[in-house]
Amino acid sequence: MIDLRAFDLGTEVCAEEPIRQLAKAVGWECEEQYQLPSGSRIDFLMTVRGNHNILQFGVECKPKLSSTYQRGLHVTKLADYLEQCVDYSRELGLPVFLGPYVGTGNLPMGGFNNVSSIDAFTLFGGRLNVGVLHYQYWVNWDATQEHRWMLVLRGKRMWRSYALASQESVGPKGYYDRDVMTMCATQGSSKKRVSFLKPIKRIATVEAIK
Repeated sequence: MIDLRAFDLGTEVCAEEPIRQLAKAVGWECEEQYQLPSGSRIDFLMTVRGNHNILQFGVECKPKLSSTYQRGLHVTKLADYLEQCVDYSRELGLPVFLGPYVGTGNLPMGGFNNVSSIDAFTLFGGRLNVGVLHYQYWVNWDATQEHRWMLVLRGKRMWRSYALASQESVGPKGYYDRDVMTMCATQGSSKKRVSFLKPIKRIATVEAIK
C-alpha cells in the first residue's frame, strides 16, 4: 500500500500524486479536475465498479494536512476547506473527502467533549456529507512500522485498506462498508440517511430477448 511519508505534502500539486497512486493501487477509476455544473472543478471524482452497484465519491486535495506543518491543521483553514467541500458535495450529490490527512491516531467515533480541529472537521463535516481521506501510521513496541489508509465519514470507516481483526480477510483493494455509504438527507428534526450507491443497469441484448 502507498506510503504517504515518502511524498512531499507541502504543495497541492505534490499532495495529489499519492492520491493518484492510491486510486490505481486499489482500483478506483480517477477523473481529475472533474467539472461541476457551476463550472467549478473538484480535484478527483472516484468511481468504484462492483458486480451490482457503482460507488462514486469526490476527493478534494489540500496540502500540509498534518500536525508536522505549522498551521497545517489550523481551525480557520479547515473551516474554509469544509465550506468548499460542502459546496462540491451538494453539486455532485455525493460525499466528498478532504485529504490526504496524515495522523498517528484514530479519528473520533463520537462522545468526546474536547476534540482537535481535524476531529471537529470529521464529526461536523460528516453531517454535511464531507469526510476525510486518512493516512495513519505508527511504530510498534518492537520498532516495526505500520501504515494504512481509510475513508472516514461521520466517524465511521467507509473504506479501509486493512483488516480490523486477525481473522478478517481483506484483499489488496481493501474493505468497503455498505452501511456507511449513505448521505444525510435530514429534514427538520427527522433524521434521514439515503444510500448513494448506484445500481448497474443491465441492458438485454437482442439474442437474450429471443
